Amino acid sequence: MIDAQLAQMIVESSTDFAIITFDQSGLITSWNIGAEALLGWSLEEAIGQHGRLIFTPEDQAAGTAEDEFARASVQGRALNERFHVRADGSRFWGSGLLMQLKGGEGFVKMVRDRTAERDAERRLVMRARHPDVPVVLTSGYSHVLAAEGTHGFHLLQKPYTGERLARAIKRARAGNRKG
Repeated sequence: MIDAQLAQMIVESSTDFAIITFDQSGLITSWNIGAEALLGWSLEEAIGQHGRLIFTPEDQAAGTAEDEFARASVQGRALNERFHVRADGSRFWGSGLLMQLKGGEGFVKMVRDRTAERDAERRLVMRARHPDVPVVLTSGYSHVLAAEGTHGFHLLQKPYTGERLARAIKRARAGNRKG
């Protein structure tokens, strides 16, 4: 068994993971520094809010938060891979696990940002399905492609013009013939 002080140090040191606890009704009871960094709400802003705070409006309307809590209550845990919402309204692809605490006194959720990995997987699938597509027009994810590689695509960033697109396609076709 981990003593309380060590458990607290582990939670406080977990900056890459949002670790959130909830009471039985789904209200947030604790919020680590990783949750603050990933989700954007301060501890003071988050405490007492319902867990649906981090769910997209579509998921809120569909009752996804309530379904997740119900699954964790019945099965002891609920895995999820879905979009989550930050305080500024932006979205990220989160991989999470909601578990019921021993004794049924609430829940703990751990979430990490998997947006870059999801986007990389999607690009690889797109490249495999469409090897002859030479150019990707990006909007909002060009920084990810630039940082992680284009997987053989030629990157054309905004502002798009017919001339820039024609040059990019010509370069891509010339490169594809060489390879």
